[in-house]
Amino acid sequence: MAAGVPNKAHKVVGALLTMAGDGTLKFQSASSDLCGPLDVAAKGGFVFDSDSPFFLCAVGADLNLVTTLAAAHGVLLVITE
Repeated sequence: MAAGVPNKAHKVVGALLTMAGDGTLKFQSASSDLCGPLDVAAKGGFVFDSDSPFFLCAVGADLNLVTTLAAAHGVLLVITE
């Protein structure tokens, strides 16, 4: 989702995500899980919005969205600082 930037961290502050089919998704900082797998039904999805980060990557790490069984579609709001 976002390549790592030296001396900076990615913060996920919002999202609008759906899945093309039944599956799971999870956020990772490089290869470390930031949450467990979230079950999403076909054509289902979720929205979150906050002034505080929901997920915070390690400094310099890539932000990854990992899915199983179906592709995710939507928008992530990411601040890198």
